Amino acid sequence: MHAHLMTKEVWGLVKGVDVQPDITEKAELKQWCKDRDSAAGEIYLSLESSQKVHVKGLEEIREDVVETGVHTSPESVLPLGSMP
Repeated sequence: MHAHLMTKEVWGLVKGVDVQPDITEKAELKQWCKDRDSAAGEIYLSLESSQKVHVKGLEEIREDVVETGVHTSPESVLPLGSMP
């Protein structure tokens, strides 16, 4: 998975090196959100069916982060490193 995420150029985000930009940096925030979604999708698709039950509800990441810069529903969005 590490190598696969590196080829998708999202490993730094998963590892926590590429942190979420400030809300004032709209273009950077939009790209960061796209990369986050890409990483989450790749990870989710790599799971066995029996594992997906543990991350149910995390498949879709809320768009409120792009609009407001904050997670209005923290329980619905977890950092990738904290996924069970």
